Amino acid sequence: MKATRWVAVATVAALALRPATAAMKKASAAKTSQPAPKATLDAEARVALDRMSAYLRTLKAFEVVANGYPEDVLDSGQNVTIPGSLTYDVAKPDRLFAEVSSDRALRRYYFDGGKVTIDAPRHKLYTDAQLKGTIGTLLDVTYNKYGIELPL
Repeated sequence: MKATRWVAVATVAALALRPATAAMKKASAAKTSQPAPKATLDAEARVALDRMSAYLRTLKAFEVVANGYPEDVLDSGQNVTIPGSLTYDVAKPDRLFAEVSSDRALRRYYFDGGKVTIDAPRHKLYTDAQLKGTIGTLLDVTYNKYGIELPL
């Protein structure tokens, strides 16, 4: 797989959870030979997204549930779309539960500010690692060190 994209209404959650998104996108674009697609938003949509993300940043805790159609781009260039859902339960600055589910996979991510656990219940497998910090730290370390990127 070269890329995975989620098409969902809750993309604004990424703005609240991960201020380092721009740096991660640059790192991701550098890893692939294809240029990153350019997103275009009209001014009214940009203002609405900015208002929503500013509001989410004021919350101490929130839940995001999204149903979407992740699109996997295979090495052959073929696109495969599989319906799925995801849930985020967030308590800032250092508590996160995320569940990413589709017919292909089910993954659960737990973070308590001191340890991260990834669970694959269908396979009866899990792993955990000590990791102290905030949700931002979690997202940066899992992406930069292990190549794990949570949707949205």
